[in-house]
Amino acid sequence: MKDFFSKCGCNCGHCPAFKRNSETDEDRQRCSDGWHRYFGVKLKPDSCICEGCQASDPWKTGNVLPDRACNIRPCALHVGVKNCAYCYAYPCEDLETRTPGEDFREKIESLTGEPVPDDDYRAFVKPYEGLKHLKEIRAGLKPGDIVEKVEVPPIRVRIVDFPEDLHFSKKETEAFKKVHGLLSKIISPRAETYARQLSLKRRKPHTLALLWAIGLYGEFKKKGTELVLDSASKGVRAEYGWFVRKRDNTLYQTLVQSFKILEGHGVIGEFVPKDKDWLIRLSFGKRAGGKAALKAQKDYVERLVKEHGEPTYAGSSRYKGKAYSLFTKADMRILRGE
Repeated sequence: MKDFFSKCGCNCGHCPAFKRNSETDEDRQRCSDGWHRYFGVKLKPDSCICEGCQASDPWKTGNVLPDRACNIRPCALHVGVKNCAYCYAYPCEDLETRTPGEDFREKIESLTGEPVPDDDYRAFVKPYEGLKHLKEIRAGLKPGDIVEKVEVPPIRVRIVDFPEDLHFSKKETEAFKKVHGLLSKIISPRAETYARQLSLKRRKPHTLALLWAIGLYGEFKKKGTELVLDSASKGVRAEYGWFVRKRDNTLYQTLVQSFKILEGHGVIGEFVPKDKDWLIRLSFGKRAGGKAALKAQKDYVERLVKEHGEPTYAGSSRYKGKAYSLFTKADMRILRGE
């Protein structure tokens, strides 16, 4: 087929899963084998058929492709662009994080430990060098072709206002306000692009759960400047054991992304594997309120648990119980006994 590009710049015209390239059992088997060989994706041959994300309803046949969790396609639709090369925010963080570039072949060869034959490169690698394709498209555009900035509507969720007339010192009250502000930004994130907002929204449950668990089960170290959750001393409970992969003792990618989100708000997290054990350190930088806000974070969580009981882990970064439910709304009325 001729060149035909997706929203993120992948060349659907040469993708082995595109519907016009996967018409026979042999075509689909070849795609399945190639993706498994180079990307580690175990997709059944019957699933290797894609309408392409430029279709108005790419999942009308019930197929699994394209990726339903992609945040680039809905963003491009929100902005109203044919592909990301036409966008005012090109190249944005989410595009660069998700879409491979011209170094894709080198990365695959580094992972597999062997060179990619030219025929396989053209079939299974080159079509997905989206950043390279978009760069070439962008270079041919005129200034008037670039779509002007489109506002991203805020996510409408319930956040309880910070309570007034608290019986704390001014310094303590300010520390609790910092925590409330942090939670509010995570619960209702604001972003420059719709793709970033979608990404933050999807990471929200993991980020909140991370703050909750370390606040509840972590212990103060280094004169109260950091909270540490240490599996060697605390043991591994379901409430926080889901942070770490058992097979290789590494932090799940969703939590890595949550740490990055927190870092953007001045919260520093560190994961340290230790043989079969691990620890997580959490500290608040000056922008997040420092040591006082870190103390307020733990104080707030412990007050909720004392009043409403400890919630139970319900899977998929969810906790069941009133204490956690109030936490996810930044409801701090517990500070005045409500």
